[in-house]
Parts: sequence; structure tokens; C-alpha cells
Amino acid sequence: MMSPTTALSLPDYLQHMQMGSGYAAADIPCEICSSQSFSVIREAVEFQTDMWVQLQVVACDCCGFLFQNPRFTADFYDAYYHSRYRRVLSGTDVPSESFIEDQIARGAHLYQHLSPFFARPGKMLDVGCSSGGMMDAFLRNGWHAYGSDPDNDYVQYGLSRLHAPIAVQRAEDMVLEPHSYDLIVIAGSLEHVFDPNKVMAICRAAAAPNALLLLEGRGLAQARQTGRCGHNHRRFLSAASIELLMLKYDWEPIWVTDRELCGPSRPQSIFGLGRARAKPDPEAFYASLGTYCQDAVDKQRQLFTEWSIR
Repeated sequence: MMSPTTALSLPDYLQHMQMGSGYAAADIPCEICSSQSFSVIREAVEFQTDMWVQLQVVACDCCGFLFQNPRFTADFYDAYYHSRYRRVLSGTDVPSESFIEDQIARGAHLYQHLSPFFARPGKMLDVGCSSGGMMDAFLRNGWHAYGSDPDNDYVQYGLSRLHAPIAVQRAEDMVLEPHSYDLIVIAGSLEHVFDPNKVMAICRAAAAPNALLLLEGRGLAQARQTGRCGHNHRRFLSAASIELLMLKYDWEPIWVTDRELCGPSRPQSIFGLGRARAKPDPEAFYASLGTYCQDAVDKQRQLFTEWSIR
């Protein structure tokens, strides 16, 4: 049995995933505050059951943001999510019926929680939509929608079986009509994308006046349940980092909660809801950033110990 102290090297990791060689990895700065100072929280992440890889989980010394370092270049993640992600995760390229049912059920729960915020049906964007099942409740209630996901097979399933309005596309490559979406949902996918800042900027430009943004942080919830940080999460969103990302891109946080907004199948996820600001307010971001500086790393270490995350 492998342990974090005997983790796979990065070349061995690539070989196990049948990704070939030639992909480079390097340390990156904090994706929220750009600080290049960070502390190691865990030395390795879990690749498969009791198989670890030498990708550290670090916390920004400035704001406490949790992310994976080092990081591969974009071409690695493009290839991985296009053709290998689901096979590594579940052993198959085709979504199961239970997966689709869960997507539809989570969308129904989300619609129930968010519909009081809207006087009439609007236009929804689902970033990282997989097969598009979460849109179902919104579409049935008169909404227009669009979703993108880089996973070709899951998107093709959604197109053919669910007739979902979705496309095979990286979130960073979305070309969206400006000021047009009333609701933008990123349910866990912001922890997977290569460039979260580019995705947030694209989404903000596409937001209609008074639009709502829903972010879900799933990585820490899974780590708490399994006692391990998974290799698929480039970053691990917390209540604090969700608020900071919203403020950075001119969304005013309404609330952050661990209530099961999408039903019981994803317990302990963190959800944040924000509203598009009428006017940019960069000072709000920097003012909030300062509140997370003190003891940020120590707080993350304490939580990892409390949650028994190896």
C-alpha cells in the first residue's frame, strides 16, 4: 500500500494515466492575490485508492487560498479533461443512468432554492455542465440556457439523450454575448479549470445587470469525506476564497452556506451566491483581502487536522 511519503513522481503519474510524456509542471503564484509566498499543507494528493502523487497542496501565506502546486501546463489539462478524466475517475467514458438522474435531481433542488430570486424566467449559463442535466428544471420552467464542458463523451451524451443546449468547450474558450445571462452557475467546475481568473472574467462580462452567480466548492467536501485531497482539484474553494473571488470580479456576496442547495448527494459542499455590482469596486476586494491575512496558513492546517485529511 502506497502512502503520501512514497508518492508517485510526476513522470510516473503521467505514465499511470496513459498521458504520455513531455508535459512540464512548475509552481504558480496564488490565483486570488498573486502572492508567490505559500506554505505546504500536504505533500501529496491521492490519484487512485491508496495511490498518491507528488503534487503538493499549499496555502497562500497572504490570503489562505488552498491550491495544488506545482501545476502542469494548459495542454496537459486540455488533453486530460477531453479524453481521460472520466475514465480515470469512473472507469468509463459514458455517464451512468444514476449520474444523469443525480444531475437532474441536483438541478431541481437548485431551481427550488434560487427561483425566489427571479420574478420571471431568465437566461442561464452552466459552466462545466457535463451532460447538462442540471439545466433540466430551469428549461422546463421557461428558462433559456447554455452550457459548456471539455468532456467530449459526456457532452455528446447530453446532446443526444437529453437534447441539452450544450457544447464541447473549455470554459476559458467560451465566447458569450455580453450582459446577457441572468444566472451563472459554476457547480464545482471552478476547482478544475486551468485559469479561474479568465473564467471569472468571461462570466462577469456575460452577466446581465443584477445577475446572480452561484459558485460551489466541492474539493474540500470530498477531502473531508475521504480523508484525502484528490488529484483532480487544482484548487480547493472555501467560504473565504469564494467570497474573495466574487469580490475580485465585482460580484457582491449575498451569502455563503454549507446547506445542501443541490440536494443530499454532495454533502458538505460550500455554496456562494453573489449579485453583479452596478459599478466596479476594486477597493472592496483589497479591503476583504486584508481580513484573511492574519494566521491564514495556521487556520488551514488546523482545519486539515480537525477534518483528519492526510
